Amino acid sequence: MAYSTDFKQRALDYIKEGNSHVEAAKVFDVGVRTLFTWEKNLREQGHLERKKRVV
Repeated sequence: MAYSTDFKQRALDYIKEGNSHVEAAKVFDVGVRTLFTWEKNLREQGHLERKKRVV
């Protein structure tokens, strides 16, 4: 499933507020691993946008 950039940012902000990744996963109905991936992408790429598909 593709999540909007806004949705991803809200989930990561929830974690920044002091909530755990497990709690955020429950609240936003995503996997814990997904949250860590989003954090990694933000840290390494500087944004949460999806990669453009080449067709």
